[in-house]
Amino acid sequence: MRQFIFIFVLCASMVEASAAWAQGEPNNPNTPPSVDLTEPGALIGTTPAPQVEAQPAVENAAPAADSIDDQPPISIDDIIIIEEEPVIQGRVVLGIAPHVGAGGKRSWGPEQATGAPDTPDAGDRASAWAPATSDGGDEWLELDYGKPLVPEAIVVYENCGAGALFRVTAYTDTGMEAELWSGNDPTEASSPNGVSTVPAKIKLEVQRIRIHLKCKEVSGWNEIDAVGIKDAEGTVHWAVRAGASSTYASGPPPETAIDPRDDETDRLRAEVKRLKLVIEELRRELEEARQGATP
Repeated sequence: MRQFIFIFVLCASMVEASAAWAQGEPNNPNTPPSVDLTEPGALIGTTPAPQVEAQPAVENAAPAADSIDDQPPISIDDIIIIEEEPVIQGRVVLGIAPHVGAGGKRSWGPEQATGAPDTPDAGDRASAWAPATSDGGDEWLELDYGKPLVPEAIVVYENCGAGALFRVTAYTDTGMEAELWSGNDPTEASSPNGVSTVPAKIKLEVQRIRIHLKCKEVSGWNEIDAVGIKDAEGTVHWAVRAGASSTYASGPPPETAIDPRDDETDRLRAEVKRLKLVIEELRRELEEARQGATP
């Protein structure tokens, strides 16, 4: 019991001493002297910090800016204006690289050939597809129309280096590439631009076609603005996706680009379709055999 009372008294004394220390009682010898933080040298002993002699002001010196509001105003000459559409000099796009225009289309990318034609002027235009090099060899542009169509004719809008078209092929539902047309481009090679309409020699449902260009034989940049499929009613359908053998465009292709794996996907889809037909035929033969064996 005595031990308990002693411990209790000791704890009370410690609490009282702590409170006196915190309050800074003058009569408590353990109380540290109060410190005025506004006095020089309060935090580094009793010696005041040395005073720095003020330097004379520099004549014509600009006043220091204490805040953003004190910053000097910006002159109109300090503002650089970047045009919404970059200036094209030759084949160099100034301002944005790679340039991505309306709808996420890259300059000279194959996706420029999707949709209706939008390049009315002849010449090298970033709103049309262009291969990676000029006069480099045969090139192709592949277009997907989003649904099966039976083409009566293929309409090709050539805005630069016209006259290079020599072949049009299509992918059938079996994944095979079939030739729709071949021959000389209806647009003369000497023409600055033109619209070439070629007939489809076979009538079958297709969703993807390829136009082939002999770029080495027709000098200059052979550019394509749009490619349409004209059906039996005379309606022209425009591509929704596109891919190419090469492109002058830089940067990653958009989501509308044709995946190179589409060919393999079409082939596998056609193989599955063929196997289903084989299975149905085997079932029919098995059912006939069972009926014939029944007495």
